[in-house]
Amino acid sequence: MRISTDFNRLGATKPDRSRSGPTVHRHRGFTLVELLIASSVAILIGGATMLMLIESAKENYRGIADATVEQAVGDLQQRLIQQLRSMSASAGVQFSSPVTNGAKVFSKSIIVAQGPPNEGYPSQQISFNSSTKQVLHIPNRANTNATVSLTRGGTNAVVRQLLFSPSLKPDGTVDNALVNVRIEMDDNGFSRRVGVYNPASVCRTFSVRMRNN
Repeated sequence: MRISTDFNRLGATKPDRSRSGPTVHRHRGFTLVELLIASSVAILIGGATMLMLIESAKENYRGIADATVEQAVGDLQQRLIQQLRSMSASAGVQFSSPVTNGAKVFSKSIIVAQGPPNEGYPSQQISFNSSTKQVLHIPNRANTNATVSLTRGGTNAVVRQLLFSPSLKPDGTVDNALVNVRIEMDDNGFSRRVGVYNPASVCRTFSVRMRNN
């Protein structure tokens, strides 16, 4: 006798699995090792981000310092050019307060007589005060109370040196009417650079021709 295993023929139905009980899903949690690894990675990323922010802030300071020093040197140069061009070298030029810079001798002060003293022309003076770091202009040396500072306060730039020297003519003689000027200025530590060498510094040289009348 042959027994049929065909449920359809026998009129039987397959088990309805949709009516079975709820399926239990098991969620696997993090192990202690995984948590430690994730925490370490997060700390490394946070530290790297913080270092990038610090370096970005330093670069910002350096950029501001460089721009400030460049602008301050340019402003002082224009004021010196304006004053020297207005002076007349016809009655003589005197370079005083000599200093040695390398193998050359410069002066921290220049005195210009704009005309013969017996005709009432006052002598003027431009000098650098190394104590106060100021560039001073005296329109009339007979009245020092009228001294004017050519440096601007309130900026993160300091004049370290201001030097004058005469030029030489093609025949080798001194040309006092053509004045060589050297300005040394830095950011006074504003850029927060550490060390003796301060990249936020400028050394600028130029020449100015004074009047001969």
